[in-house]
Amino acid sequence: MQEALRTSIVDLGQWIDMTKAAVDCFVLREFGIDEIDDNLWSMDVAHRWIRLKIDDELNVQMKWARESFDADDHLSDTILSLVREHGGEKAVDKLYEVLEPTEIFIANLVDQHTGDNQWRIWHTHFRSDWVVLECDEDYRIKVFNEKVASGEWEA
Repeated sequence: MQEALRTSIVDLGQWIDMTKAAVDCFVLREFGIDEIDDNLWSMDVAHRWIRLKIDDELNVQMKWARESFDADDHLSDTILSLVREHGGEKAVDKLYEVLEPTEIFIANLVDQHTGDNQWRIWHTHFRSDWVVLECDEDYRIKVFNEKVASGEWEA
């Protein structure tokens, strides 16, 4: 009998809001900039960064995953460029300290919902401010079945 697969639905709205506000406050406090270009930092940019961090964290925790979604690279094209321009690398380090609570939340969220299922395939589906974490079959079994079906391996 096949084990029931697990799906979790999590509201990220307050974390998106808090992350956006924390970075806004940091930029205002450090540099006196009260309006940031939407291309550099907006709710959409914060939302995208959180989504990428969730996918990155899933890949970090999975025993089989190799792909990174480069959430921090996404930041370098946005708010990091502004912070680096105005405050150098020390300011970038401070920005990462501001973002750390969100990163800890994401690591705990993924750990809480995936548990001991690090060999499973996990899918993320984002709908507005919600993330759906969906547990799929064991990666090793999936690869085995694909190899047998293609004739590459014998069962």
